[in-house]
Amino acid sequence: MDWHATVEWASGEPAAVELTVDVGSLAVQRGDGGVTGLSGPGKALARSNALKSLDGKRFPHIRFRSESVTATDVGFRLDGTLEI
Repeated sequence: MDWHATVEWASGEPAAVELTVDVGSLAVQRGDGGVTGLSGPGKALARSNALKSLDGKRFPHIRFRSESVTATDVGFRLDGTLEI
């Protein structure tokens, strides 16, 4: 999967995060929960359906931009805008 992320830091803490993912690079890693697992052709069909749903040719990128970064007990919470 092709993606790029940047993190801006302030006083040793993350202050802003931006992530961009190339829709065409998305891949199906595994499929669980059905009667049988996904085979190679099943994964290819799932990927093809996802790319059609996302209209990857017209909208080639998924982007996330944080509006706030808040420390939690186990890491950080990112609140922001997700563009699909």
